[in-house]
Amino acid sequence: MWNKSLVEFHLLIRRAKETIYPVAIAFGSSFETPLKAIVDGNGELLADAWYDNNLVLKQMFKQGYLPIVKPNKGRGRKIATIVLLFIGKYG
Repeated sequence: MWNKSLVEFHLLIRRAKETIYPVAIAFGSSFETPLKAIVDGNGELLADAWYDNNLVLKQMFKQGYLPIVKPNKGRGRKIATIVLLFIGKYG
């Protein structure tokens, strides 16, 4: 029998030259679940609009990343505004 229940997960991957590999995964759909998938690193971290919230963005900076996050249309902000806000505040 097919199980049709919803499973959400957050996957952090890294790219090295021609290879893409998983680094961390977190299962769940709570507000704080993405925080479990962010591990120490550096460079740019690309994410979709689901990750456009202050708690997650702050954690990305703390872990050593420069977040490039698609803006959540409901927040009315742009990527540059988010990055400049956090670099000024936490950088």
